[in-house]
Amino acid sequence: MGWMAGTEGRGNGAPHDGAPARHDREHGFTLVEMSTSVAVLLVVLTAAWLLLTVSNNNLNKIDYGGQASEMNRAALASFERDLGHGMLPGPDESAVSVAATRSVSFYADVDKDRVAETVTWSADDVNHRLMRAVTKDGETTTQTVLSGLAAADALGSGEQMFSYGIDATRPDWNRDPSKIGLITLRLRNGMPDPESNIVDRTAVFRVIAYVINGSPAS
Repeated sequence: MGWMAGTEGRGNGAPHDGAPARHDREHGFTLVEMSTSVAVLLVVLTAAWLLLTVSNNNLNKIDYGGQASEMNRAALASFERDLGHGMLPGPDESAVSVAATRSVSFYADVDKDRVAETVTWSADDVNHRLMRAVTKDGETTTQTVLSGLAAADALGSGEQMFSYGIDATRPDWNRDPSKIGLITLRLRNGMPDPESNIVDRTAVFRVIAYVINGSPAS
């Protein structure tokens, strides 16, 4: 009867010693777990998108600010060069023919051919641009020097783009080269529009008074 001992205690279908128990079904994600995972993923993606947006806006602001500053600086340097070529069209005549708050015109040999051209710097307040026009032999060439130019009322009460100091427009100074006059050019501009990333610079140009003796500022 000893040969029966090895089979005692085992029922039909009972697991062998040391074998893992079988489950009736495999474990999966419940609806609550899936909803929670999706919600967490959406929060992470939203935070990443907001961070990327803020970083991109900051980079654009820096880029636009740099462009506005460089254009402002270049415009002032260009005006100084033009004014440096200023010349009198004839005896007892002024180099400046228009001395207004939003425009100035003067005679200058900008192409260095010893013949004066008429150079006009003016504000295009409709399109917010600073324009430079050179007229020679009846033909005018116009170019945009600065975009995003602020309107006149953005400069503040009593402020203006062009101003003329030390009574530089007095007619009794036109024969006195010892007098020094001033032309002040204030440029306020922004990128990509006049109200964004604003740069505001003022430059003062020293000129012999009789050279800038033009019509009264208006």
